[in-house]
Amino acid sequence: MSDPDDLLRAALAHHQRGQLEQAKAIYQQILQRNASEPNALNLLGMVHHAQGRQQQAEELIRRAIAAAPDVPGFHNNLGTVLLAQRRTDAAEEALRAAAALQPDYPEAHSNLGVALLGQGKVEEAIASIVRALELRHHYPAARNNLGNALRARYLYREAAQCYLDALAQQPNYPEAHSNLAIALLALADAPAAEAEARRAIELQPDHLGAFLTLGVALEQQGRKGDAVETYRAAVRLRPNARGLRFQLAALTGEEAFDSVPPELVASGFDNYADTFDRHLVDGLKYRAPQLLIDAIAAATRGGGAGGAGGAGGGSG
Repeated sequence: MSDPDDLLRAALAHHQRGQLEQAKAIYQQILQRNASEPNALNLLGMVHHAQGRQQQAEELIRRAIAAAPDVPGFHNNLGTVLLAQRRTDAAEEALRAAAALQPDYPEAHSNLGVALLGQGKVEEAIASIVRALELRHHYPAARNNLGNALRARYLYREAAQCYLDALAQQPNYPEAHSNLAIALLALADAPAAEAEARRAIELQPDHLGAFLTLGVALEQQGRKGDAVETYRAAVRLRPNARGLRFQLAALTGEEAFDSVPPELVASGFDNYADTFDRHLVDGLKYRAPQLLIDAIAAATRGGGAGGAGGAGGGSG
């Protein structure tokens, strides 16, 4: 196989199946022949993003943009990578560029909403996500994002409805179950919150935000022992998670803290920080099939590949 388009299609086939190392090897082979091939740079960047190497991902996607600056998907992917680094102001710039190049690009508008929300620009975030939903009705990640934005305005019933709408479109969506649990806690329905958090963990056993929410739901029902076991299970998954250890210590006294961990204070105990990275990964997975279709079409016509979906989101 020597034709660059054939190589790209082969790499995309691996990428679609989640065989990232195989895809990476072929993208690198393409770049050995042409170091500025924008599709390969962009998609190799997204492989690094999926594997948690955000600096390498950013470098590659910026090179793709330098080679093909007018491809909106590249700017969207850059925004996604910057969101993974919590550089929300830089992500906003990249995502506004994507939306300017393609005003009817729903992923760019939804991801822009996440970037704006991360900066506390809640009303702008809501407007951006609503625009994404105007462009694409069936968009569970955007409905989840809208729920997060409404929750930031303490509109918990409206947020819960957004999560329910997302789940009606994508029932096995752990992030929406986890976020619905948070909204239900705020609405003083701890048993329902427990059920939603357990469903999130069933779907995604390493979902730390859902473990935290489950523990709080159990505490609110007076089930201290069950809450302790929940926090212990979560700490085993991530021993350095100070927020989880703080919750465990508050019940057991096994560890002393001078103050509340800042991630709990900063997030207003809404789990957003804990779920942010996972939110991005879930969004990428949801968008992946269309990414591959777009990229193949772009490669065939000699253009730049469109981006992998993004933050319609973590946390996550």
